Amino acid sequence: MNLEGSRVIIFDGTSGIGLATASLAAQSGANVAIAGHDPDRLAGALAQLSAAQLSLGTLAADGSITFVTAASARAAFPGTVGLAAINGALNAAAATLALELKPRRVNVVSPGIVETPIWSHFPEEQRCNLLEREAHALPVGRIGQPEEVAQAIVMLMGNGFMTGAIIDCDGGARVK
Repeated sequence: MNLEGSRVIIFDGTSGIGLATASLAAQSGANVAIAGHDPDRLAGALAQLSAAQLSLGTLAADGSITFVTAASARAAFPGTVGLAAINGALNAAAATLALELKPRRVNVVSPGIVETPIWSHFPEEQRCNLLEREAHALPVGRIGQPEEVAQAIVMLMGNGFMTGAIIDCDGGARVK
């Protein structure tokens, strides 16, 4: 994917899917700006991304906004009602925003279970058991990696003919 000369802003771009997306976008030629709430993680991420900037520019008329939601927006996972509501709202807003902001494009990538630092609050054995159980339940038979979700996000950034779309990047969680 060639994003040469594009400006990309990634909120929560200091780890996991955000950092993987920033890295792939930078490798694809984009000028990348990242934001995060943890100053130490932000400094660490900036050290890894030679194309990263701290300033935010304006969104070009032919620009793109990509929201990252979660599979909980369209599938029932006990204990995720708050996330489901927020992510469902973003999914629902994408098509309307695509019309309101045209010709700018607005899309959504909805990942399933991805091996990111979000799982690090679980004790190691519990985390491994949870991820293994979820991997076996997925049609692809494994947990996703941040780089795989980043590929879907960067594809939407570079595809000028996609708007109002929701791309599931969930290992087939919705078809099991």
